[in-house]
Amino acid sequence: MMADPDTFIPIDLRNALDADADRAAHAGDRKCAEILRQLAAYAGPNAPQHARDLGVEPCTRHYASARELMRLVVIAEAEAEKRRQRPKRG
Repeated sequence: MMADPDTFIPIDLRNALDADADRAAHAGDRKCAEILRQLAAYAGPNAPQHARDLGVEPCTRHYASARELMRLVVIAEAEAEKRRQRPKRG
């Protein structure tokens, strides 16, 4: 899955996050259900930081959509770090 640069979280991942939120709720995992549901609906700027701020990492143990989202977060953070480290031309 590739992230849409405008929304970061692709629609198929949003759907998976929403489905996993349902699974979490049915399993009594209210915290992950809430986090996954918020991430499925999130359309604001800086989704990688938002995912970290919400505390999605513990949800990666049980929910594939959370693992996929964190994979995208790590890639985005690495790319951002590379951009910061590039020497400026001028």
